[in-house]
Amino acid sequence: MTMLKKCTKLRTINVQSCKRITEKLVNDAIEFLQKNRDRELPLILYVYNTSIQTYTLSESQPFKEAVKTSLIVLDESTVDVFEDIDLDADEDEDEDEDDYFNR
Repeated sequence: MTMLKKCTKLRTINVQSCKRITEKLVNDAIEFLQKNRDRELPLILYVYNTSIQTYTLSESQPFKEAVKTSLIVLDESTVDVFEDIDLDADEDEDEDEDDYFNR
Protein backbone atom coordinates (compact mmCIF):
# COMPACT_ATOMS: atom_id res chain seq x y z
CA MET A 1 0.00 0.00 0.00
CA THR A 2 2.90 2.36 0.59
CA MET A 3 3.80 2.24 -3.09
CA LEU A 4 0.22 3.05 -4.08
CA LYS A 5 0.07 5.91 -1.61
CA LYS A 6 3.43 7.45 -2.55
CA CYS A 7 3.39 6.91 -6.32
CA THR A 8 0.49 9.05 -7.50
CA LYS A 9 1.06 8.17 -11.17
CA LEU A 10 0.95 4.42 -10.53
CA ARG A 11 -1.98 2.95 -12.46
CA THR A 12 -1.05 -0.70 -12.92
CA ILE A 13 0.17 -3.21 -10.37
CA ASN A 14 1.10 -6.73 -11.38
CA VAL A 15 0.96 -9.08 -8.41
CA GLN A 16 0.35 -12.24 -10.41
CA SER A 17 1.68 -15.42 -8.78
CA CYS A 18 2.12 -13.68 -5.44
CA LYS A 19 0.34 -16.18 -3.21
CA ARG A 20 0.35 -13.90 -0.16
CA ILE A 21 -1.75 -11.28 -1.92
CA THR A 22 -5.33 -11.46 -0.63
CA GLU A 23 -8.58 -9.50 -0.75
CA LYS A 24 -7.11 -7.23 1.92
CA LEU A 25 -4.94 -5.51 -0.69
CA VAL A 26 -7.97 -4.88 -2.89
CA ASN A 27 -10.09 -3.61 0.00
CA ASP A 28 -7.30 -1.36 1.28
CA ALA A 29 -6.72 0.00 -2.23
CA ILE A 30 -10.43 0.74 -2.65
CA GLU A 31 -10.57 2.53 0.68
CA PHE A 32 -7.51 4.61 -0.22
CA LEU A 33 -8.75 5.44 -3.74
CA GLN A 34 -12.14 6.54 -2.42
CA LYS A 35 -10.40 9.12 -0.23
CA ASN A 36 -7.80 10.17 -2.83
CA ARG A 37 -9.51 10.86 -6.12
CA ASP A 38 -6.77 13.20 -7.33
CA ARG A 39 -5.09 10.43 -9.32
CA GLU A 40 -5.78 8.93 -12.71
CA LEU A 41 -8.15 6.00 -12.48
CA PRO A 42 -8.84 3.13 -12.64
CA LEU A 43 -6.14 1.28 -10.78
CA ILE A 44 -5.55 -1.98 -12.63
CA LEU A 45 -4.47 -4.98 -10.57
CA TYR A 46 -3.26 -8.11 -12.34
CA VAL A 47 -4.19 -10.81 -9.85
CA TYR A 48 -3.79 -14.09 -11.71
CA ASN A 49 -2.61 -16.93 -9.44
CA THR A 50 -2.85 -14.96 -6.18
CA SER A 51 -4.86 -15.83 -3.08
CA ILE A 52 -7.54 -13.30 -3.98
CA GLN A 53 -10.97 -14.91 -4.05
CA THR A 54 -12.64 -12.88 -6.77
CA TYR A 55 -15.98 -14.57 -6.14
CA THR A 56 -15.91 -13.37 -2.53
CA LEU A 57 -14.99 -9.87 -3.66
CA SER A 58 -17.70 -9.80 -6.29
CA GLU A 59 -20.27 -10.22 -3.52
CA SER A 60 -18.88 -7.26 -1.57
CA GLN A 61 -20.83 -4.00 -1.92
CA PRO A 62 -17.72 -1.76 -1.62
CA PHE A 63 -16.03 -3.76 -4.41
CA LYS A 64 -19.12 -3.61 -6.62
CA GLU A 65 -19.28 0.16 -6.15
CA ALA A 66 -15.56 0.57 -6.84
CA VAL A 67 -15.86 -1.34 -10.10
CA LYS A 68 -19.02 0.53 -11.08
CA THR A 69 -17.34 3.91 -10.51
CA SER A 70 -14.12 2.81 -12.27
CA LEU A 71 -11.91 3.07 -9.20
CA ILE A 72 -10.38 -0.35 -9.69
CA VAL A 73 -10.13 -3.15 -12.23
CA LEU A 74 -9.09 -6.69 -11.34
CA ASP A 75 -7.62 -8.59 -14.25
CA GLU A 76 -7.24 -12.33 -13.78
CA SER A 77 -5.53 -12.96 -17.11
CA THR A 78 -1.84 -13.74 -17.30
CA VAL A 79 0.41 -10.87 -18.23
CA ASP A 80 3.69 -11.03 -20.09
CA VAL A 81 5.98 -9.44 -17.53
CA PHE A 82 8.44 -8.44 -20.25
CA GLU A 83 5.98 -6.75 -22.58
CA ASP A 84 7.32 -3.26 -21.88
CA ILE A 85 10.99 -4.12 -22.31
CA ASP A 86 12.50 -3.29 -25.68
CA LEU A 87 14.45 -6.43 -26.54
CA ASP A 88 15.51 -4.92 -29.86
CA ALA A 89 17.43 -2.05 -28.27
CA ASP A 90 20.20 -0.59 -30.40
CA GLU A 91 23.50 -2.22 -29.44
CA ASP A 92 25.35 1.08 -30.03
CA GLU A 93 23.49 2.58 -27.09
CA ASP A 94 24.77 -0.22 -24.84
CA GLU A 95 28.34 0.39 -26.00
CA ASP A 96 28.05 4.09 -25.19
CA GLU A 97 26.80 3.27 -21.70
CA ASP A 98 29.67 0.83 -21.16
CA ASP A 99 32.18 3.46 -22.29
CA TYR A 100 30.69 5.96 -19.88
CA PHE A 101 31.02 3.64 -16.89
CA ASN A 102 34.54 2.55 -17.85
CA ARG A 103 35.97 6.07 -17.89
